[in-house]
Amino acid sequence: MKGWRIGVRLLAALVGSVVLAVVLFFAFTIARKSVPYVLRGDLEQLAASGPYNNQELATAICGKPVDFLGSAETKSPVLALPRARLLSWGLVYPSVGTASARIVGVGVRRPDWRDPKSDYAAITGTCEATITFKYRCAWADNGRAVVLETEFLEGPKVVSRP
Repeated sequence: MKGWRIGVRLLAALVGSVVLAVVLFFAFTIARKSVPYVLRGDLEQLAASGPYNNQELATAICGKPVDFLGSAETKSPVLALPRARLLSWGLVYPSVGTASARIVGVGVRRPDWRDPKSDYAAITGTCEATITFKYRCAWADNGRAVVLETEFLEGPKVVSRP
């Protein structure tokens, strides 16, 4: 007789937990988009994109001419951004500010378009350096969704190499 009551209570607790998790997820999403702060991962992704998209910065990090900096942690360095770790510790950061990050990756050469067998190739070992940059992050509506747009206000600068 009491067995079904325990089952009903467990089912009610499970359903209540799921409803609470959904409500908290949407509350966190709404709160994240309404405060003027960004998360650590947002800035690390922005920092990693700098040497991936900028030949001069990648060359300064590696110390020799390279086309871009790729990941040192994947089979092909083209598959992912280099690793970036912010030097300052914090859960949230202001939406406009200055940050320093440690970048680790490998220098990559783009394929020669005249040679059909040419492919992306790592031409250096592991390269690492500390960069500083000014950034701006803002939530924007792109017509389909509200997304976090990040940009460098000033180009990243290499401040030290090991």
